[in-house]
Amino acid sequence: GFGQVHEVKEKDTNRLLACKQIPRSKIRNQMRFINEVLALKNCDHPNIVKLYEVFEEEHDVFLIQEKLNGGELFDYITNRDYLTEAEAAKIFSQIIKSLIYCHKMKLIHRDLKPE
Repeated sequence: GFGQVHEVKEKDTNRLLACKQIPRSKIRNQMRFINEVLALKNCDHPNIVKLYEVFEEEHDVFLIQEKLNGGELFDYITNRDYLTEAEAAKIFSQIIKSLIYCHKMKLIHRDLKPE
C-alpha cells in the first residue's frame, strides 16, 4: 500500500478503528482517488471493509475504517502447507460474494490480491 495504518480508538464508544494515513504526494490521480473513496464510503457488505470518515490535512489524507483482525489472506495461505477444500471454498465464497456486490454497484476492483 501507499500509506501507514494506525490503530485508533473512537472517543464516544471506545471502539477500535483503523486510521490509514496517506501522504498527498503518493496520490497520483486526485480525481480517481476521490472517486474510489466515495465508492468505498457507499459500500455496505460484510466482506468489504467499512469506511466511516475521511479527513484531510495539509500533507496527508486520513481514512477512518473498520479495524479488521486476523492479518492478510496472503499470510494465512503461505503459513500453511495447504488449505483444505472447505477452507478454500469458504475463502473463495467470501471473495465472490464481495465481487458480485461490487458488480451490482457498478464498481471494478483493479487490484485484487491476497495481501
